Amino acid sequence: MKTRTIFWGVLAFAVVVGTLRAGGMAGAASPPVTTPATGGLPQCQADLNSCTANLGTCNTNLSQAQTNLGSCTTTLGTCTTDLAQAQANLTTATNNLNSCTSSLNAATSTLNTCTSNLNTATSTLNSCTSNLNTATSTLNSCTSNLNTATSTLNTCTTSLGSCNASLTQTQADLEACQEFASPSHSAPYRPLLATGQAISYLARKTGDDTPGPVPVPDDGALRMGTARMGFQDNGDGTLTDRTTGLVWEKKCGLGCPDLLHASYIPYRWTATDEDGGPGMTVPEWLAADRSFFLANRSRAPSIWDWLDAINAEGGTGFAGYNDWRIPNYLELLSLLTLEQFPTQFDSRGVFDTLLLVSPEFNVVDDTGGFRPEEACQIRGVCNSVLHCSCTAFGLGPGITELGSNYWSSTILHRRLSTSDAVDAQIHFPFTVGFDHGGTPVQPVLAALSPLNEVRAVRGRGPVLVPR
Repeated sequence: MKTRTIFWGVLAFAVVVGTLRAGGMAGAASPPVTTPATGGLPQCQADLNSCTANLGTCNTNLSQAQTNLGSCTTTLGTCTTDLAQAQANLTTATNNLNSCTSSLNAATSTLNTCTSNLNTATSTLNSCTSNLNTATSTLNSCTSNLNTATSTLNTCTTSLGSCNASLTQTQADLEACQEFASPSHSAPYRPLLATGQAISYLARKTGDDTPGPVPVPDDGALRMGTARMGFQDNGDGTLTDRTTGLVWEKKCGLGCPDLLHASYIPYRWTATDEDGGPGMTVPEWLAADRSFFLANRSRAPSIWDWLDAINAEGGTGFAGYNDWRIPNYLELLSLLTLEQFPTQFDSRGVFDTLLLVSPEFNVVDDTGGFRPEEACQIRGVCNSVLHCSCTAFGLGPGITELGSNYWSSTILHRRLSTSDAVDAQIHFPFTVGFDHGGTPVQPVLAALSPLNEVRAVRGRGPVLVPR
């Protein structure tokens, strides 16, 4: 609107100026003709006044037009500056658009590459999944074959143990036959086992001029008897005596989960109901706490109940055999070794060696600085007859009555009355104590019946008969 007003003002000014210039130029060209105007001089004066008024108006309009022209010029300059800035902004926007377009093209290319890589990776993953499924199937097949092979290996191991035991027995019998057939062998009987004692002691003799103790031909000096060849661990919880061919059950220590073979659980030789209550079964007895044993000795199952459980263990018997038995007195004695008899006290004031049993019956991998028989009394040290071996050494603090006496199947025949019925109720089984080497005969009758340990044996052993 302002621009339009200025335009029309300028135009009017131009018209007025043009008219004045035209009038002036015409007056200069020819002098005015004196023609009496209508109305005369008054009329001319009026017209002059009117022209003067119009000229003033034109001057005013011209001044306004000049002012408007200056404002237009200023506005035009501003517009020119804004137009230049707009053009610069347009150039920048165009450059940015080109850059964005370039970035978009690059991103599109990258997206296409990623899509291609994703498709390739998906294909590879599908291939890997297929290979994994194939490998899993193969692994399952291998696992099945491994289980079958393990079962076969266990069967072979059991058979190998049986064959080794038979081979050991055959070798022992062969050596005995060769010994008996030797011209130098004049005795009609096979020699007894050597005790293992290797230390000879001095003794005083009356009528001897030599003062003080003198050497004597004791057991440690002569070392008579059949030399011991040690024991073979069959890897199934049993030990084979290489000398006698007997196969012995191994025992585990305190806290072992296989309580049927725990070395610290005692039994009676014969069960009784002396207190009027029923006796306990082997599983019930095994579930009891150690402190329960002595307070409830009359409820203990017998060694024969325990033997039945051994021969039924796992459905086929312990270590795959069901011909286990209680050893007789002489067989039990064959486990004694006097080679380890204590000769001095250690720093704690106890004997260096307390158990007089062959060392294979006290084997613990990590004793923690204790003797093996002591380590067996530490819970969790000997947890399986497959990895260690223990011999009873009492039941621990507060239970001192039970030592390391083991039951034999041999009975001392004694008549204590004239009544066969009474004598039939009294038994005197032989036991062997591996903590002192003694062989006490313990009566078994009602409250007199003690609790002792038991170890199973199988095999026939050597035949001790004349040639």
